[in-house]
Amino acid sequence: MKKEISITIAVFTLIMVTSALAEGFSLKDNATGKVYGPFQFKDGARVKIESNELTVVKTDPAHEKLVAILKETKIPSINFRDAAVMDIASFLSRTVKDGQVSIIVARHATAVAPITFSVGNTTLYDALGIVCNIGSLKWHIRNGVVVIDID
Repeated sequence: MKKEISITIAVFTLIMVTSALAEGFSLKDNATGKVYGPFQFKDGARVKIESNELTVVKTDPAHEKLVAILKETKIPSINFRDAAVMDIASFLSRTVKDGQVSIIVARHATAVAPITFSVGNTTLYDALGIVCNIGSLKWHIRNGVVVIDID
């Protein structure tokens, strides 16, 4: 079990390092000297080590920074009654200082029924989840912008 965990950690560490170096990489188990690979460094590529299959996921520092801002932004109180999702998105965008976060609503999501909810002492990250849960919507980050959409 410890060996699998250390191999998994090594895979992710090596993937991060190799992203700047090359499109392909191999992995070496220092305990046994066994080399696995070559593997392709491409988002969505699969890496199989013995019976474990892992998927390569490129990390984007800008994406991680935006998620951190969403989680760190505290909102003392939110109270909406029969509000359009566009109005809620506008309010949530304004809760972040210096315009660091843009929240847009995809055209398909604007047809969602008005939303009513009240919550106190939450984060922007959690507020997005609440809005999307109530409106049967989803949110994701695309090109540095939070997008609220149907799917």
